[in-house]
This record gives sequence, C-alpha cells and structure tokens, in this order.
Amino acid sequence: MSTGTQPKGEEDAAITASSGKPPSARSKRSFEEDAEDEDGARLRRRHLVAVATSKDIRDTLLGDERILNTVLRIDATDRAEEALDEACEDPAFRKFTEKILDRLEEASK
Repeated sequence: MSTGTQPKGEEDAAITASSGKPPSARSKRSFEEDAEDEDGARLRRRHLVAVATSKDIRDTLLGDERILNTVLRIDATDRAEEALDEACEDPAFRKFTEKILDRLEEASK
C-alpha cells in the first residue's frame, strides 16, 4: 500500500476522473468541507480523497457485486449505522471495511 499521500496534481486528476469535472469546476459539497462536526467524526477532504483514489478499494467495489450492493443499501437507508453493523457480520464486507480503515489511518499520518 502507499503512504496515503498524493501530490496535489494526482489528487486533482483522481477527482476529475471520478466526477468528470476538475475540482475547481464544481462546488464543494458540505461533507467535503474541513469544518469540525460536533463529535469530531467527520472525515477531512484528505481522508475522502484517500478512499476515493484507492485502487484496492475501487477494485473490490467493481469486482464484488455483493459488496457494492451492500454499500448502496447502507447509503440508501435512514438507519445506516444499524445496516453497517449488520453488514459487518459478513467476513468479506468486514475485510472491505478494514481496507477503508487502513486507508483512513494512512491519510491521517
């Protein structure tokens, strides 16, 4: 795995590839801001970029329809925390979440 840091140009290229627009051509969404949240759990932009640009995470999502559908189901529910807890009972999904947590840890260094 990489160190979790990317040069700004690579980061912008990855964002452009994922959204179809360069970062300067679209407005930031509220979750992309680096503002503090009440409990300190909000991810910073560098964390979101680290996850979004991870080839390993992307390959897992594209290669395992079951994991992709689980992520979509969690995203669509009003009870995401419960759905995530339930999904983590599946060893394959748990391994996927551990990949994400590893990337987040790398991005925090």
